[in-house]
Amino acid sequence: MYQYDDPTCSVTLPTPADAGTPGYFNDGDPVTGTGRTVLRSDFMNMLMKELLNVLSAAGIEPSKTAYDQVASAITILGQQSAGYRLIGRTIFSASGTYTPNVKAKAAFVVAVGGGGSGGGVSGTASNAAGGGGGASGGYSDILIKTLLSSYSVTIGAGGAAPSAGANNGNAGGTTSFGSVLTVPGGGGGLAGTAGTVASISQGGLPGSAPTGGGVNSPGAPGTMGLTLNGTTCFSGNGAPSVYGGGSRGVTGANGNDGSGIGAGGAGAATTNATARAGGAGSNGAVIVWEYDNDTA
Repeated sequence: MYQYDDPTCSVTLPTPADAGTPGYFNDGDPVTGTGRTVLRSDFMNMLMKELLNVLSAAGIEPSKTAYDQVASAITILGQQSAGYRLIGRTIFSASGTYTPNVKAKAAFVVAVGGGGSGGGVSGTASNAAGGGGGASGGYSDILIKTLLSSYSVTIGAGGAAPSAGANNGNAGGTTSFGSVLTVPGGGGGLAGTAGTVASISQGGLPGSAPTGGGVNSPGAPGTMGLTLNGTTCFSGNGAPSVYGGGSRGVTGANGNDGSGIGAGGAGAATTNATARAGGAGSNGAVIVWEYDNDTA
C-alpha cells in the first residue's frame, strides 16, 4: 500500500466538495441518455487516506512493493484490541520449576509466604495459659510480559508446631519465584506460661515486606492469647492470608493448624497441668496465570 505518487498529483490535499446526496456508481445508459458516474478525486483521496491511516494505526510504514499491508495492519490492530487471553493456570504447592507454555506471551504471578505457628503453653495444676496465634505469610504479585525459559519456585513451608510447653511458635518459610519475587513468611505466636493472674501472649508478627512485585504486602498478625485467672484462658487465632484460611483459638487444647494458603496456626491453651502445643502454620503457594494475545 502506498500513497499515489504520479507526477500529475497535487502536493497538497484538495479541499473536498460539499457533501451531496449519498448514492451509488452506475455505468450510464446511452439508450436512455443516462450519463455514467464521474469518479472524482474527492472519493479516491478519501479511500486512499482511510487505508493509509489503517497502516499508520498499526505502526506499518507504507511500501510500494508490498500488497498485504492492510491485511497485516488489521491483524495487528485486532490483537491489540483483544488484549491478553487466559490460556492456563498452574498452582505450585510444593517447590519445583515453572516452564512457560510455548504459547504464553505473558504471565501473572502471585506468591504467598508460609504462615507462622501458634505458641505453646506450659501446664501447672490450678493454673491457666493461652498462647498467641501465628501470623500469616506475605503476598506479592507481578505481571511478566517477557518470559524466561524457566523459573525456580520455592514454596515457604508453614511454621512447624512447637513442642508442648512454653515454646514460641515458629516462623513460616519464604516463598520465591526465580529472582523476581521474594515473599517472607509470618512470625510465630509467643508461648503462654501457666499462671493465676491476668496476662497476655503476643500474637506472631508479619515478616518483612515482600520484594519484586507490583503489590508487596506483609501478612497479618496473629491475635494475642489471653489468661484471665487460674481457670479461664483463650488462645490467639492464627491469622488468615489474603486467600483466607487461618485457625480459631481454643480454650483448653492444642492449637488448631492453619488452613488454606499461608495462614497462621492458633495458639494452645490449658486450664490444668497438661502442657500443650501450638498449631502449625499452612504452607505458602505460587499461582501462575498464563496468557497469550492470539485472537484465533
